[in-house]
Amino acid sequence: MEASSLGQMKRLLAELRAKQGVTLTAVISHTGVPVAWEAPEGLHLENFAMLCATLAGSSELLFQGLGKRSAGRLVLESNAGVIVTISLGPKAFLAAFLPSRSDEMLHVLDAAAVSLRGVLRTG
Repeated sequence: MEASSLGQMKRLLAELRAKQGVTLTAVISHTGVPVAWEAPEGLHLENFAMLCATLAGSSELLFQGLGKRSAGRLVLESNAGVIVTISLGPKAFLAAFLPSRSDEMLHVLDAAAVSLRGVLRTG
């Protein structure tokens, strides 16, 4: 991946993280390797990335088993926070951690995913 594409991804992720309520954002390969991220100091990013890849992959298999096409976005909600994954294509996805769910933030994440897809296509 070109340095300019990586820089664009990091800029988009930093803009997302600057939004109130976004704790962590990352572009992660479907194999669980973090590609670019904006995360708090001391976070075990590799663990987060691998577990998000497992969740995203498992949800796709679950939908396939039900004869449904995956929507491309997974929202895992708990009392401790919300993890959102959004497909960026065949190689990667966007993952974010939010303290709570809001439709506004889901729309912001969807818009960021569109921009990140463009970076991945040109990079």
